[in-house]
Amino acid sequence: MNSEEFYAKLKKIDALPAVELDGEEKASLAKAKKINAGHEPRLLEDVLAEIEGTGRITLRIPKTLHKNLTTEAVREGVSLNQLILHKISGNPTIINNYYATGTRVE
Repeated sequence: MNSEEFYAKLKKIDALPAVELDGEEKASLAKAKKINAGHEPRLLEDVLAEIEGTGRITLRIPKTLHKNLTTEAVREGVSLNQLILHKISGNPTIINNYYATGTRVE
């Protein structure tokens, strides 16, 4: 579905007759309207096209997990960043490249 089709479909939905809502449904709808106030609905692909990755994230993790990951990184001879990147990417070449070349991926 492209943007034009999406917005045409929204107009059709807005034209449908109103449905009787119970109290909980009315409260949920009011909350959704408040959250979306001033925001036009958009396709996810349109939003994603505007996002530029910085290559950085901030992640809060338990201290024990941080300690265990740091210990493993030291044992493997790689940075904590490299170890986590390896684990979340499922890409063993990151660690293997380090061993082969001695070059860290930052």
